[in-house]
Amino acid sequence: LRFINNSFLLLKMIKVKDADQALNEIVSWALTRPISTHLISNFLPTGRHSFRVMFWKENQSISADSRILVELEKKFRNDQLFVNRTNPTIEFSFLTRNEGYGLFGLRLTRHKDYKKILHKGELRPEIANLMCLLSEPNPKDVFLDSFAGYGAIPIERASFPYAKIYAGDIN
Repeated sequence: LRFINNSFLLLKMIKVKDADQALNEIVSWALTRPISTHLISNFLPTGRHSFRVMFWKENQSISADSRILVELEKKFRNDQLFVNRTNPTIEFSFLTRNEGYGLFGLRLTRHKDYKKILHKGELRPEIANLMCLLSEPNPKDVFLDSFAGYGAIPIERASFPYAKIYAGDIN
């Protein structure tokens, strides 16, 4: 489902009294327990992948002690996973919530940055996809978008069954 972003495979969740303690506890858990890289590889395409380790507090990224970061990277590194802190294919995340939850997960999906790709006012493909899904596409559909703009909806609609698609705009 293209419109689902920032989804995680939850590897561990703990509940303690405050967020600072939660981060320490969840990192400590990850450093002292075996992490099944076989389980993780089931959620990834075959081959080698780069990864990074991220830390979040209340949905804001935070920096981590460099020694802890290096220890975690060493723990996750293997024949199939190598460190890439700038542009990885996967991400291990440690998140804390102010309710005292500490979460450790593997990011499965990520939000694309469309700032350099889309024109101003152009509809994001995920929104167009969701709109097309909500229309309950059928192979007999004749689809008309008379105010297509940059064409995000008709382009997305073409990935579903249809009989005909008509689209136009002032340009």
